[in-house]
Amino acid sequence: MKENNLILNPEGSLLAYRTTRNTVMVRDTAALREVSRITTASGSPEQDLVYNYAFDHTGNLITTVDGQVRQWDPRTGGQLAHYDATALVPAPIPGDASTVGVGVYPAPNQVTVIVRGHSPVSVVELTTGRVTATVPIGPDVVSAKFDPSGQGGVSYGFMGRSRDSSIVLVARVGGLGGPLPLDPGHWQRELCRVIGKRAFTAEAQAARPVRLPAQPVCPATGR
Repeated sequence: MKENNLILNPEGSLLAYRTTRNTVMVRDTAALREVSRITTASGSPEQDLVYNYAFDHTGNLITTVDGQVRQWDPRTGGQLAHYDATALVPAPIPGDASTVGVGVYPAPNQVTVIVRGHSPVSVVELTTGRVTATVPIGPDVVSAKFDPSGQGGVSYGFMGRSRDSSIVLVARVGGLGGPLPLDPGHWQRELCRVIGKRAFTAEAQAARPVRLPAQPVCPATGR
């Protein structure tokens, strides 16, 4: 097991984290008391690193291991639904869980399933196993995120890079996209264009994940 990510439910009242190879602990965020322990099938050893868990749109917990997607009541630990996502893997590799990626979708009891190397992404209703929608994606896309309406799916694919690796080319489904410069100076200029000469308060500086430099982030002569 390589990951032990802490995740919060939509209301921020529960947190979940992985404690063993196939167990997720759910705690109350106010007192950190244990609410439930959710244990899934352990999965094959080679699939250990792709064990995923997340809270869905309605606050239920979703676990995925070996392509088996389960929905749980985080307060009782009871299983609510089970779906075999490998059913969407086409021939000649039926049932290959390593090619399946599962994500949450902004609608009750629904998840997204991406079969790597294939299009489209499928929206699946967990309680029935029915595919409710499909969205075309590029062959190299491994994840997709939808806006709260569930209508706007955003996914990017890596298309190439410059010889010095200072620029990568990305594209969305439909051909939209373009160059993404990896030049720190470019990112600083864009930041200064947005924030201008604004000074950071002590509270704002304390909230940053990295230490801010002592000198002004944006020079007085330019933005």
